[in-house]
Amino acid sequence: MILLVGLFYVPSMIYSFSGISKKGVNSFIKGLVLYVLLPLITIAIAIIYLYIAKIILLKDMPQNTIYRILASIFVVAFPVWNMAKNYQEEKPWLGKIAKGLPYVYAPFILLEIYSIGTRIQEFGVTPMRYVSCLFIVFQIMVLFLTFYRKGEKIEYLFMGTVVLVVILFVSPWHYENVSNWSQKGILERLMPENTSFDSLSEVEKGRVSSAYEYLKYEEKGKKCIPSYLSEEEKAKIEEYSKFDNRDTAYPLYVSVECELELALEEYSKITYVSGGNEQEKKAIIQLKKSGREIDLTDKIEELIHQENKNQMELEEDFAENNMVRISETEDLYISRCSFSYDKTQQKFNYLRVEGYILER
Repeated sequence: MILLVGLFYVPSMIYSFSGISKKGVNSFIKGLVLYVLLPLITIAIAIIYLYIAKIILLKDMPQNTIYRILASIFVVAFPVWNMAKNYQEEKPWLGKIAKGLPYVYAPFILLEIYSIGTRIQEFGVTPMRYVSCLFIVFQIMVLFLTFYRKGEKIEYLFMGTVVLVVILFVSPWHYENVSNWSQKGILERLMPENTSFDSLSEVEKGRVSSAYEYLKYEEKGKKCIPSYLSEEEKAKIEEYSKFDNRDTAYPLYVSVECELELALEEYSKITYVSGGNEQEKKAIIQLKKSGREIDLTDKIEELIHQENKNQMELEEDFAENNMVRISETEDLYISRCSFSYDKTQQKFNYLRVEGYILER
């Protein structure tokens, strides 16, 4: 990483602003920019557009993962598309690609804003999210200067960067203060005075515990914990945080299976079925061949509530209670069930079921 920064990134940033002619640029950097990085960045941006099409079709909006990908692309693309313009006389088609990339990248800013905004709305501002917000402002500034202030880019960019650094570290709105104010606001909004922690929903408990734990371990953050919180309520939050860190920081994963062991005399037909769930917040599976939907909400909730049992106990209980009545003449015998469940967002990452429909 140090070699990459020293040998490529810093020189390329200088070249991208200085307007040094192609004769003055090392041939290795020229080849790296024109024939390796520029094509890779173009391909990466094309893939992101395909990903956006998937988001629109499936209505599955991403969160902070997509932000990191887009920010990484920008960090590399910014100097590359500027340097590539120096070769547009020699390679006109590469020059056109380099000129078009900022315009093609610009819509990604909206996706970044949505990604970080969703996390802030759910869990408030943290130092990393605050830095991410300022980096989005930096990207907007770069794109604006690229489109409208081409001759004065470096001067304005330098001044803007200084302002952002001052805001981040020196101003009253520096990262520590803003993060503390945000987490305090979550506590005061979700758990106002005379509110019991037990009365909150699971989602609210997760957000309150996250905000409390953040402030508790910050030197200045401790002072932002609302004074009206009693020691009893604090103890409840801390106890929940211990459980929450184990069970909701990562998705809950459950996988159980059993052999087909039951008397079949009362059934006239047995059919193997398998299916999964495409409706994130519902425990409804869709059978692969017939397309039939079966609601397994009660059964899946049983498994979620038994999450503290070890695997052996879980499978023993499942083997004794894995039959679901799906109609007056049909039962579903579940032989295998696996799912990943995000307790914070209360949705399934996936749900897969195999079994047999038994017809009387």
